Amino acid sequence: MLTEVPLKKPVERDAGFKETYPAELIEENGETQENVKETAKTLVDELGPQILIANLGEGLGGKESTDLVQVFDDTIHEYSEAKIKESE
Repeated sequence: MLTEVPLKKPVERDAGFKETYPAELIEENGETQENVKETAKTLVDELGPQILIANLGEGLGGKESTDLVQVFDDTIHEYSEAKIKESE
């Protein structure tokens, strides 16, 4: 089951938008890599790939799965790059 990404209203910055990704979605609590990929893609889709600064809402607190943190990071980079190439 895909967990809905509870995004907060982005903060507009000169360089783009800063958005937080809920840290609980990468904790070792049964979340799957597929869910992290899909919710990370939703973040990019909603805010756009070129002006998004994505970070973890509460930072890393020690409960996170290092594998899921890596999946989040890789997905943001890879999916953003693909979306930018699509639009060229």
